[in-house]
Amino acid sequence: MKKYIVIFCSLLLLSACSGNNHKDKHEKEVSSEKENIAASDTKSKYSSEELDSLALYAWGDVKFGISQKEAKRSEIFKGGDKYDNSLSSDYDYDHALGSGMGLNGSLNVWGDFIGKGYSSLEQIRLTVGCSNFDDFLSDVTTIIGRFKDIYGEPNFVTDEDMTAYNLGDKKIDAISWSFDSPHNGTKYIFGTIVGSDYSYYKFEINISNSKFKKKPTKEELEEEKQRKENERKAVENAF
Repeated sequence: MKKYIVIFCSLLLLSACSGNNHKDKHEKEVSSEKENIAASDTKSKYSSEELDSLALYAWGDVKFGISQKEAKRSEIFKGGDKYDNSLSSDYDYDHALGSGMGLNGSLNVWGDFIGKGYSSLEQIRLTVGCSNFDDFLSDVTTIIGRFKDIYGEPNFVTDEDMTAYNLGDKKIDAISWSFDSPHNGTKYIFGTIVGSDYSYYKFEINISNSKFKKKPTKEELEEEKQRKENERKAVENAF
């Protein structure tokens, strides 16, 4: 079965509360339509077998659901380091992959595990970092372009105001894909800037699958509910 190097992002759900219900409804309808079109394009591009493979393989030869021990035997993680519930890829692997893509800055691959003894790979995190913003923007554009070639246009793209990250009026896209495979769950990809200052910028892409996600506890669900409520109030108070 053909193996793919995959960069997929968990489904991006971004909504703005502007006090205009009609506008909000229209934007949601447009967003939903774009998601359906993108998912349809992906499905028409690959056979059922290939979609199952794309969904199951998290990155390279690493599958969702494998243990840390199994992952350490993979080409990606066999020379990397172990950090409790995470594994980092080998430096030589990162360097070769980044150079092969023509990136200016650094590239790192991480695997996060859940379950007793970290028995199941939950997600892959890919980080791209650079000290020069123009080089950083070029790297992000390059890596996203590579995966547009595989998955087509994303489900969602939004310009994020990066003022909070000391970038002034410069912006960078947050981007996501999702698609359902016949037998191996729904795969999600979510990429966005995760931090920056005047000397270093970082973009992270998370790759996950609905069949291998940790189920949130009651406390975590309540915390998420409260977080969303606080965000809603903050947005309402801004107008």
